[in-house]
Amino acid sequence: MTWFLIVALAVTALLALLAVLALVAFQYDEAEFEQARIDWEVRAAERRLHNIARDSFQSMLEEARADRPVRGR
Repeated sequence: MTWFLIVALAVTALLALLAVLALVAFQYDEAEFEQARIDWEVRAAERRLHNIARDSFQSMLEEARADRPVRGR
């Protein structure tokens, strides 16, 4: 009977340790996924900002190259 209790306690401790390790591994994967999502959103925002700047610069160049008289002079 004593051996059964010792084995049961050892198995319970081992299962608890495995549960803690699985929980830590799950949290690590979740944090890694969150960081990858943030990096993707940053790159997407940088692309949008670059496109806006490019379009604005292109519009300014077209306006500057237009052969129209300047108003107010």
